[in-house]
Amino acid sequence: THIFQVWYLIDFESKQILNPPATGAYAGRTLNVSALFANNGLGSDPVPAQLTIKYNSQVIFTNTITLEVPNGFYNTTIGFFPPFTPQNAGTYEFCVKILAPGDEYNLNDEKCMSVTVLDRLNGVYTIGSNSKPGVPGFPTIQTAVDALYRQGVRGAVTFHLTDPFYSVGSTSSSPCGPALELTSR
Repeated sequence: THIFQVWYLIDFESKQILNPPATGAYAGRTLNVSALFANNGLGSDPVPAQLTIKYNSQVIFTNTITLEVPNGFYNTTIGFFPPFTPQNAGTYEFCVKILAPGDEYNLNDEKCMSVTVLDRLNGVYTIGSNSKPGVPGFPTIQTAVDALYRQGVRGAVTFHLTDPFYSVGSTSSSPCGPALELTSR
């Protein structure tokens, strides 16, 4: 008895979307997009790969790149697409598809994933241990500043300090200007 393994001449695969992550993205912040592709066949010509991004079921971004995906034992490569900046909070669908002409097995050509994009800060927030019902808050000034940096702002942001005392920052006497403008009411 002889067992033969038949290999497709042309079979490219979209294996995995590597970036962006499914969570942790914010509106107005640039996302780097990359994916892992494989050449499961014997051919080794350059092939196009396409990124499509949908928001509310509407295509809002497409881009095509050309990949050199080697065949044989080291048959994968990472494709890097141009950065994308989501403008709104919500769920985006990222799909990558290898578009190899003559691909003999197309069931593995496309991979999709949902990416949850969170909104930028806007409105009134509390800082401290005495939060107010219905008002989002942060436990410390540092976590609030970290959120400002990470998320950005969409409009006016007001922080209500709820504790009588706070300890923040360095006690050094270096001549640095304030990173935030603070006013009291």
